[in-house]
Amino acid sequence: MLDDIKKTLWATADKLRANMDAAEYKHLVLGLIFVKYISDTFAARRAEVAARLADPNDEYYYGEAAAEDLAAELDDRDYYTSGNVFWVPEGARWEQLRAQAKQPGIGKHIDDALALIEGDNPKLKGILDKRFARAQLPDGKLGELVDLVSTIGFGATPDVARDTLGQVYEYFLGMFASAEGKRGGQFYTPASIVKTLVAVLNPHSGKVYDPCCGSGGMFVQSEKFIEAHGGKINDVSIYGQESNPTTWRLAAMNLAIRGIDFNLGREPADTFVRNQHPDLRADFILANPPFNVSDWWHGSLEGDPRWVYGDPPQGNANYAWLQHMLHHLKPSGRAGIVLANGSMSSSQNSEGQIRAAMVEADVVEVMIALPGQLFFNTQIPACLWFLAKQKQRKGEVLFIDARKLATMISRVQGELTDEVIDRIAATVAAWRGEAPAGASVATYEDVPGFCRSVPLQEIAQHGHVLTPGRYVGAEAVEDDDEAFADKMQKLTEKLGEQMAKGAELDAVIRAKLGGWGMSSELRLTRLEEVLSFANGRTSPEREDVAPVPVFGSNGLIGKARDFNSPPNTIVIGRVGSYCGSVHFSSEACWVTDNAIRATAKGENDPSFLYYLLKQLNLNNWRSGSGQPLINQTTLNAIEAQIPCPGDQRAISALVGALDDRITLLRETNATLEAIAQALFKSWFVDFDPVRAKMEGRAPEGMDEATAALFPDALEESELGPVPNGWRNVSLKEAVSIHDSKRVPLSGQEREKRKGPYPYYGAAALMDTVDNYLFDGVYLLTGEDGSVADTNGYPIMQYVWGKFWVNNHAHILQGKDGVATEHVMLAMQRTNITPYITGAVQAKLSQTNMWRINFLKPTREVSEHFAALIDPLFVRFRHNAEQAQTLATLRDTLLPRLISGQLRLPEAQTATEAALSDAFQA
Repeated sequence: MLDDIKKTLWATADKLRANMDAAEYKHLVLGLIFVKYISDTFAARRAEVAARLADPNDEYYYGEAAAEDLAAELDDRDYYTSGNVFWVPEGARWEQLRAQAKQPGIGKHIDDALALIEGDNPKLKGILDKRFARAQLPDGKLGELVDLVSTIGFGATPDVARDTLGQVYEYFLGMFASAEGKRGGQFYTPASIVKTLVAVLNPHSGKVYDPCCGSGGMFVQSEKFIEAHGGKINDVSIYGQESNPTTWRLAAMNLAIRGIDFNLGREPADTFVRNQHPDLRADFILANPPFNVSDWWHGSLEGDPRWVYGDPPQGNANYAWLQHMLHHLKPSGRAGIVLANGSMSSSQNSEGQIRAAMVEADVVEVMIALPGQLFFNTQIPACLWFLAKQKQRKGEVLFIDARKLATMISRVQGELTDEVIDRIAATVAAWRGEAPAGASVATYEDVPGFCRSVPLQEIAQHGHVLTPGRYVGAEAVEDDDEAFADKMQKLTEKLGEQMAKGAELDAVIRAKLGGWGMSSELRLTRLEEVLSFANGRTSPEREDVAPVPVFGSNGLIGKARDFNSPPNTIVIGRVGSYCGSVHFSSEACWVTDNAIRATAKGENDPSFLYYLLKQLNLNNWRSGSGQPLINQTTLNAIEAQIPCPGDQRAISALVGALDDRITLLRETNATLEAIAQALFKSWFVDFDPVRAKMEGRAPEGMDEATAALFPDALEESELGPVPNGWRNVSLKEAVSIHDSKRVPLSGQEREKRKGPYPYYGAAALMDTVDNYLFDGVYLLTGEDGSVADTNGYPIMQYVWGKFWVNNHAHILQGKDGVATEHVMLAMQRTNITPYITGAVQAKLSQTNMWRINFLKPTREVSEHFAALIDPLFVRFRHNAEQAQTLATLRDTLLPRLISGQLRLPEAQTATEAALSDAFQA
C-alpha cells in the first residue's frame, strides 16, 4: 500500500513542477515533506502526552487539573525533546500553512514558518532551506503542492510517522536523482550499493563517518542494518561532511526525520581544504566520493599529513579520498568506498605508486567489481574498495567479481538484489573468519569466476592492479567475449531458422493462393448459428510463470494455472473502452468477466470466424450511455454472409499464412537488430577488442586487419575509461540535422494531397501524400510531444526511401564516417531525461539535443563498423517493406474473401502478381 502511495505522490508532485528544474524543485518538495512530518509528529506527541496527563495510572498524570493548566502543561517542551520530537511553534504548524495554501503569499508564509522552527530548535539552525517565496513556480502550483503533501498520513504515533516519512523521503530522493540524471549522483547513491557497503562493513557500534555524505543515505542504511540485527541506532555516532550547501541540508533533514543524532560539521565545506572533523578517528567509514574529480587541489594541501602513501595527482582526487579515509580510521576500523573502475588499475601520474604502497602496507582488504548501470543515467563502471589497518587475513586481498550479478529493474538501471548482497557479505565474513552460526557461507573457499583470496606477492606480479577479473579465474574480457560469441552464435542460428521458415511460408502462401476458389454460395447467417457465446468469469489469481494465458477485454493480461475456455477461443471485449475488441487464443485460456468468450459450433472454422468478427467492426453494436457495453443477445442476432466450413478453412488458411509470414518478418528484423546491438555493445560499450589487445590476445571473431584499427590501451575520461584516441563529443559532431527542410501539412492539406509517399510526425507514420521532401536513410527523433518513452529513452523512427516529415521531428543522418544506424544504436542506450524541457508538453530542443554525449571512435573504426552492419540493415529494410506489402495484401483480400467478392479466377492472377513483387529478395 505504501509503495502505491509513494508512486502516486511522486507522479502528482512531478506534474506540479511544470518546467522548473528538478534540481531546484526537489528542495521545495522535500522541505514541505519535512515540515509536514515534524508537524505531524509534534501533534501525535501532543495527543499522546494529553492522554497520559489524564490517565490516573500513568506517571504523567496531572490530577484534577483545570483545562487551562493542562493546556499550559502541554506546552512544556521537555515532553517533546524527551521523545526526540521537534518543538513546532503554533504559527508554523501544518494546519496554519494549509489554511493559507491558496493565498498568493504562501511562499513567504512557509519561509516564515521555517524561520520559527529553526528559532525554537537549535539542531535545525541553518538547515531548513527558506527559498519558497522566490520559487519559480506558476501561480497556484505551490499551493497545490501544499495540498498534495497534506494528503500524506504519517501515522498516529511518532514512531510510525518517522518510518512512513522516512520511506517517502528516501523514495523522493531516489526519484529526483533519476530525474536529474548525472547530477543526481552528486547527492544520492543507489540503495543496493549502499546496502552492499553496509553489509560487508557490518557497522554495529562506535563512530560512523562519511566525508562526502550527500543526502545521508549511508547513515540511513547503517541505521536499518543495526536495527535489523538487533542493535539500537544510539549505539553509533554519526559524523559527516558535505561541500554542497543544499545537499548538506538534505542530509540533515534526512537524518533528523529518522531521529538519528548527527554531526555534519559546523557548515558545508570542502573535505580536503576545510576538514570539519580533523581529530576524528572512526570505527567505520562509508563513502561514495565523486568520481575522478579534477579540480580538487589547493596549494595548502602540499605535504598534508594525510598523504602517507604518496602525494595524490592534482588532476584526480581518487587517491586523495582513499588516503583521507585511511587517515581517519581507528587502528581497528574498516572503510568501504565506491570509486570508478579506473582507480583499480590507473598508473597515471603517481596513482600506480600510491596503490602499490597501499597494497604492500597491507591496508587493502577486499575489492569488489560492480555491474554496470547501477547508477542513475551513467555508464561509468564502478567498484568497491574495503580498507583496514588491522586485517583478519594479513598478506592477502579478497577479490569478488559481481559484474554479472545485477538484476535490471528498468531499461536504464539495474540493482543488486538482497540475495546477491547476502552472498557477497557472507563470502567476506567467511573469509575474515567471522561467519555467524547458520550463515549461508560457513567456510570460505575460492569460487572460480566469483571470488578468490590472492597473496600480495601475486598482486605485485600483476603490477599491483586490483581488478577482480584478473584474479578470480574468469576475467571480465574473457567472460564478455564468451558471452558475446555465444550470443552471436545463438542469434545467427535463430536468423537462419527464421529465413528457412520464411521460405516455407512463401511456398505455403503460393500454394494456398493457387488452389483457392469458392466452392459454394454464401448464406446470410445469424452468428448464433455458428458461434456459442458465454460471459467470462472473475479473474483468477495470476502468476508470472503460470502456463495458462488470461484474457480480458483488451487482450492478453497475464498468466494463471487454471482455464475456463478451450483452445481456439475467440475473446470479445464486453464492457468499457475496449468493448467490441476481438482477440484469439489458440490454446486453452481463462477469459475474465469483462469479456465474452465465443467458440465455433460444429465444423465451422474458429480462425475464419475470428477474422469475420474483426471485419464486422463490433463497435457498431455497442450500447450504454455511460459505459460502452455489448451483450450475448446482441451478438447472437448479428447477421453476416458466411461460406460453408470448407471454404472457411481455405480462407483462414490463406490469411493465416499471410499473418504468420508478416509475424516472422518482424521477428527476423528483431533478430537482425539484436545482432547489430550485440556488435555495437562489444565494440563501443564493453570495448572487447581493446581489452583483448591489452591482454595480448586476438579479439574474438575478428580478422587481423579489423583488429589493427583498435588501440591497445584505455584512457580516463569524464565518463570513465575509453579507448585511446576516441573522444566523448557532442552529438552534433556525429550527425547532421536537416530540420530546415521539413514542412508541416494540415489534415485538410493532406486529404487533398493523397499519394504514395509516407508522411511522418514526431513518433509515427501519420499519412501518405503526393510528394516527398527527403530521399535516403534517416533517423527521426521527436522534438515535442512524443519525445521519450516511460524509461526516458528517445522515441525514434528509422526511415528510408522517399518521404515527408512535419515540424515535430528532428531529421538526423550520421556524418564523418559514422553511419546513421550507428547513431541509432547509440541513442537506444541513451537516457535523454536530463535534456527534456516543457511543463505541459515534453520538448527536446535542438540546443539540448546537442548536449547529448556521443563516444566517437576514429574514422577508420566508424567506417568499418558501418560496413559491417550495412548488410543487416539492408535486409532489415527489405523485410519491413515485404511485411508492409503482405499486410496491405491481407487487408485487401480479407473483406473481399469474407464477402464473396473475390471468387473469380482473375483475382488469383492479380494477387499472384502482388505476391511475386513481395517475395523478390
